[in-house]
Amino acid sequence: MNGQELTLSAWQVGIAAALILVNGALSIGLGLGLERRLAWAAVRTVVQLLAIGFVLEWVFAHAYWMVVLGVVTVMTLIAGHATGSRGARGYAGLRIDGTLS
Repeated sequence: MNGQELTLSAWQVGIAAALILVNGALSIGLGLGLERRLAWAAVRTVVQLLAIGFVLEWVFAHAYWMVVLGVVTVMTLIAGHATGSRGARGYAGLRIDGTLS
């Protein structure tokens, strides 16, 4: 990386929020009943992205490969566990396959 920080403008954040609102309005208009799930997913996404941003900022502040490798390992294990927890159907070894992939 060249040391430059990537920032989002208020305009870009506004466009993203507007797209979520459009989806909510479509759900209401079509009677899909997805408004609550959509709002919760949007809030959860913002919180998760903020959290991972703080973690990555801390990781990259340390110039030690061991710290980066440890965080990557933990994140991979968490993602593998989440892979096996989602979906209505699964199979034996799904979490292991998800983690290894």
